[in-house]
Amino acid sequence: METTEPIPRYGEDRLARWSRVLLWLAITASALLLLVQIFRWELVSLLTVFMEPTLEIALWIFFLVVAVCSVGTALYRWKNPTRRAMLPLVICSAAAIIALFVPFDRIYLAANFRLFEARRTAVAKEALAGKLGVVRDGGRGDLVKLPAADHLLSDDGEIVVEQRDGRYFVLFFTFRGILDRFSGFVYSPTDTPPAKDEFLGDGQEIERLAPNWYWYAS
Repeated sequence: METTEPIPRYGEDRLARWSRVLLWLAITASALLLLVQIFRWELVSLLTVFMEPTLEIALWIFFLVVAVCSVGTALYRWKNPTRRAMLPLVICSAAAIIALFVPFDRIYLAANFRLFEARRTAVAKEALAGKLGVVRDGGRGDLVKLPAADHLLSDDGEIVVEQRDGRYFVLFFTFRGILDRFSGFVYSPTDTPPAKDEFLGDGQEIERLAPNWYWYAS
């Protein structure tokens, strides 16, 4: 009695291997995309305002390539779908929705403010009392270098102390920016909001966050 060997399904094997590779690519691309959204402000400080957008664009391109491959694979297996073939498309779709619609910047800034509010308040009072000294007049006000342990409180580890019409303000940078483009948390000992042109800026966003604290974005 003759026995017949099963005919190898090389096409199916290749497709299965490709599906496994695509699944890991989808996980990697989605994770990197979301991580750069979550830690954008830290990356700007680390890589500078010029390099961070380049990294973000590169990650978006990588993600889109993987997403397009996921769509193609899903369409190819549309009549005979498998979970492994469809999962990359599901992962990429979920990551894209999260990246586009979740306000990561606002969540990060709110968490950063609450986490360091007490320490920033203490440092602001020390700066106003003259205990931290002045590095130089930075144009926007007196530039004060923070101790190494407090560098995370302000971009580049420096704050600005400004006196204007008898009022004092202390600016902790979240984004040092270029020229008049900057943002940060402002401590006001009298709880007076900073003016639109405070720190020689052009305040587009001025929002009270807590007693004596304001968000300022120029």
